[in-house]
Amino acid sequence: MHSNRPKATSDTSTIVRLYGALLVIAITVGALVTAVALRDKEIQDWRHHLGSMSYMLTEHTAQTVFSAFLVLDAITEQVRQMDVQDEAAFRQRLSTVEMHQLLRDKIQGLSQLDVASIVAANGDNINFSRAHPVPRINLAERDYFKAHRDQPHLGDHISTAVRNKGNGKWTFYVSRRLDDAQGRFLGLVLVGLSVDAFTGVYGRLIETLGDGASISLYRGDLTMLARAPHQDDLIGRVNHSGTAHRIINEQGQQDAVVLADTPRFSSGLSGLRLTAVRKATRYPLVVSLVVPDTIFLASWKRSVTLIASMSLLSIAFVLAGIGALSRTSRRRAQTEHELRESEAKFHTMVDGATDWEYWLRPDGSVHYMTPSVEQFTGYRAEAFERQPDLIATLVHPDDRTLWRQQVQAVGAPEATPSTARPLDLRIVHRNGSQRWVSHVSRPVHGPDGRHLGQRISMRDITERKASETEIRQLAYYDALTGLPNRRMFLDRLGHTLAATERNQTHSALVLLDLDHFKKLNDTQGHDVGDRLLVEVARRLALAVRDADTVARLGGDEFALMLDGLDPDEPTAARQAEQIAEKIHAILNQPYALNEANDDHRSSPSIGMTLLYGRSTPLDVLMKQADVALYQAKDAGRNAIRFFNPAMQAAIDARIAMENALRQALVLGQFQLHYQPQVDATGWHTGAEALIRWSDPVRGMVPPDRFIPLAEETGLIIEIGQWVLDTACAQLAQWATDPARQNLQISVNVSARQFHQSDFVERVRRSLAASGANPARLMLELTESIVIDRVDEVIDRMEQLNVVGVKFSLDDFGTGYSSLSCLKRLPLDEVKIDRSFVRDLVDDSNDAAIVQAILAMSHSLGLRVVAEGVETLAQRDFLLTRGCETFQGYLFGKPAPIAQWAGSGHSRGVARVSPLEA
Repeated sequence: MHSNRPKATSDTSTIVRLYGALLVIAITVGALVTAVALRDKEIQDWRHHLGSMSYMLTEHTAQTVFSAFLVLDAITEQVRQMDVQDEAAFRQRLSTVEMHQLLRDKIQGLSQLDVASIVAANGDNINFSRAHPVPRINLAERDYFKAHRDQPHLGDHISTAVRNKGNGKWTFYVSRRLDDAQGRFLGLVLVGLSVDAFTGVYGRLIETLGDGASISLYRGDLTMLARAPHQDDLIGRVNHSGTAHRIINEQGQQDAVVLADTPRFSSGLSGLRLTAVRKATRYPLVVSLVVPDTIFLASWKRSVTLIASMSLLSIAFVLAGIGALSRTSRRRAQTEHELRESEAKFHTMVDGATDWEYWLRPDGSVHYMTPSVEQFTGYRAEAFERQPDLIATLVHPDDRTLWRQQVQAVGAPEATPSTARPLDLRIVHRNGSQRWVSHVSRPVHGPDGRHLGQRISMRDITERKASETEIRQLAYYDALTGLPNRRMFLDRLGHTLAATERNQTHSALVLLDLDHFKKLNDTQGHDVGDRLLVEVARRLALAVRDADTVARLGGDEFALMLDGLDPDEPTAARQAEQIAEKIHAILNQPYALNEANDDHRSSPSIGMTLLYGRSTPLDVLMKQADVALYQAKDAGRNAIRFFNPAMQAAIDARIAMENALRQALVLGQFQLHYQPQVDATGWHTGAEALIRWSDPVRGMVPPDRFIPLAEETGLIIEIGQWVLDTACAQLAQWATDPARQNLQISVNVSARQFHQSDFVERVRRSLAASGANPARLMLELTESIVIDRVDEVIDRMEQLNVVGVKFSLDDFGTGYSSLSCLKRLPLDEVKIDRSFVRDLVDDSNDAAIVQAILAMSHSLGLRVVAEGVETLAQRDFLLTRGCETFQGYLFGKPAPIAQWAGSGHSRGVARVSPLEA
């Protein structure tokens, strides 16, 4: 390929100026497009952000209102139990000091609730939580009173917000109509919610958003209840024109985030803004969050300013470059003319060469290329003139980066002969074949020292590379399995030790061999043995992670290096053990080694040691793993052993505990201890069955040491069945004792046990075999059970309800079960977790939680048992707030049945029980 085209200076300058103009246009258009795209993205990000915030606000608002409805439920239930028959009795019985105390107690500790009141049929406020006697107040003209009086079937009602004349604070009310047995209007009960409870949260959120943002709370008819920032003139007004009106009333949506510039409901002024509107699912409430463009476009405006500055700076550089290139092009034209004569002589010398030679100009274009390029690439030399980038596409992708770095380095004006370094790389022929070449690049300079480009020489070294690969394969890889051999494994092991020290992580060295492999070779031949080795190699490669190494050391011995384990030594050991167990399981699967695909069984013995740092020589580490391997064989083969004595001891202890746990059932080492449950008067109502393990070596083992292991190994199924059978047998025995025949036993059920497909049938069999009364059996479920596969849980509970079995929700309040989930479950009882009972006398948060649980449970008709009651103060607090049943050391510790006195009064209430254990 000969470059003989004249280079006219004027043409080059014109082209440079044209390209410069196009570049200026491209920069300008690009800046505009980027600005628009960034604006769209900023708005979209804010949409997602405001949508999430509106969801959070709506949930917070609903939870706050929910507390008022819980109190409303509790007061209504109390009035219903009074069975008031007429208005006179209503006034007499609901205006008492005791009712005032009840109202005060129900809202005590709930700062969001301002007042609770009872109103008679003529509007007189006959009792309320603030004071007693009650000031003369008539509420007949209030909107909520008229609504309940005139609409018997209205249901619960949320009022408009009103200002308290005494303290100037705003309040709105949730109310409920009260009727007599004939449906005649007796009055209503109402609970006031402080608007400050909402605006306080809203205000803190607005501070994080910035000036101009606002949050509004509307009633279902879009009457404003609260707003932050607060505006007196807006409270009580109905939104007939704003964004919330258009989304909820006109479009019928439940939630949306919209961009609008229409007049605002709050001010009547227009302006670009994002509005998030969400309607609460449980109550007729709507939350609206408004953010103006001064907030959500602030970051975009700063970005646009930066883009404009950078664009102007880029245009200035382009214009300066156009002038410089025009001057350079004139000088280059003269230089190329001088070189053209010497080029012809150069062609004569290299055109007949077998190596591929070419010359690149400083701009990367091809100045000259020998005809031999066609042998290397399948393309004629002229193709590279039309496609200057063709060379790069022919370099193998894995080698392309090094090639570019070399070409760029030698192509730089400051390059010298020492800059060039030979490269071995692959060229992809047009037909898809690959050839290895030796690439050498040399800088070219003119007589005046100016950089003129570079000369590149390519020599075919494909055969040499093939020989090197074959030699390396024989030296470092196992011929049968293709895995690294001992030499390569030890080399990698050395690098791994350095890496553990550098990265402060552990690695593990694993040695394994196949049990009875020699017998297989001797009986079925070496071909079958080789097939087993190949399949084992394949399974090992699949079982480990990408960063790990698998090697065959010889015969049936394999080695693995597990890299990147945890810096903590016990954790790293556990990780290595898990991988080893996975390998152990995979290699224990059957093998098809003959044409008949008959199953062959083979098992591995595995030895391991942890690696950290380079202080221990390689041969010592290999010996440690080898010792562990022999320990595995001595243990009966098909086993895993750690060399580290401490870790091996821990593994042995865990295995010993598991084996002992399996034997405990067979040898009858488990016992049930019973802890009494008492009612408000102190009489025993039943007991909770608690398992204990009396091990002849370990002594009395606490449940927290063996129950998790039983869960992990699946032994909890058998242990749980034993507990159920034993408890049912005890119920049957109590049925013959008049003093105890009405007691019930509560039995804890694990998640793994409950989700067994035959759980219901197991319970039925236990009841049938023992003859126990199902109505005296209470199964305790944790929240983690009931929130997982809810429909399946309900179905199993209902099947057992049919035969009379009851259910209790254990440790309530510590999990994540929702109220809607709780309402669906056929529960009979809720147990308050001991963590809330412990500090409820001194901790207002625990007290509020306990009161809320009691109110909710009573509204759902559930019995409540308080666990962990240890003091009279705790008992008295719970008793005055409606708790019916108690359990704890105050009434008795868990004890074997032989020491248990489960009848009569508890010592924590009246007199000392015989139970002192």
